[in-house]
Formats: sequence, C-alpha cells, structure tokens
Amino acid sequence: MISATQEEINHLCDIAGLRIAESGHGTGREISYEHGPARTIVVHLAKSDVPTVARKTLAAILSADKRCFLINRYGPLSARVFEDNEFQATVDDLMHRLPRLLQDGGDLYLIGADGKLFVFVDHHIFSDGLGLFFATIATASDVLERLNELGAELELFSNRN
Repeated sequence: MISATQEEINHLCDIAGLRIAESGHGTGREISYEHGPARTIVVHLAKSDVPTVARKTLAAILSADKRCFLINRYGPLSARVFEDNEFQATVDDLMHRLPRLLQDGGDLYLIGADGKLFVFVDHHIFSDGLGLFFATIATASDVLERLNELGAELELFSNRN
C-alpha cells in the first residue's frame, strides 16, 4: 500500500470520467461519474454480516480490478493505493475502520485503477446498503456474477444504456 499523489488522483478522475465536488457545507467531497454510472448495484448487509459475510463481499467486489484507490471523503484529499496482492489488507483495513465510520461518518471511496468501478463506503451501509457504481456494463456484470455466487442480497439498477 502506497499513498497516491494529487496528480495520480486527478489522472484517475480524468480517465474514468469522475468528478470531485468541492468540499463544503459539512458534506465532504462527493465523487461521481460526470455522466452518471452505467449500472448501480446496492448490496444489503446486516450488522450480523460483520465480519464474515462483509469480508467475502468486499473481497468479491475488489477482485474486479488489479488495483484500487481508497480515497477519504472528509478532510484533506488523500488516497492510498492497493494492488491486487494487497486486497486482503484492504478488506482488513475497511473492517478495522467500520466502527469509526459508523460512529463518526468517516466515509470512503474505493475506486478501481481504471475507474470502471467505484464503491461508496459510508455510515449508512447497514440502512441504505453498500453502493457500487460502474462505468461499464461488462464490469457490473462481472461483479454481479461474483456477488450472486456468494448469495449476496442486492439490487441492480440500469442507469443508462
């Protein structure tokens, strides 16, 4: 795991068609696709799913890419980069942060290196679900297949053709 530079974050956003809104009014910086995602999957997790089901679910999602950026929503913009051989460490890190995230709202974004997948891990994870956003239908299909194999409870939204 290494820290990403501002240039790497900007490059990721450029190639992925992501925009980072200015942080203000206590809402932190929102990251979204400029033209909306092609597909959205919302994975529903219960508190009783932690840690076993949540770990398997996150591992299945992260396996869709070879590299991911973990970006904070609040505070100074920073990102850590995880390679595919570090995904278990990423999952462990997220599970470690979960209690603080639920209590303090330290929301995070996980963005695949090519930007075709991004995950919003926020303090509403148990009430609203884990939001997965996809730039391509192919990437969404790949992750959907992995989640179906786990028997995940989810919803799929077709945002655009």
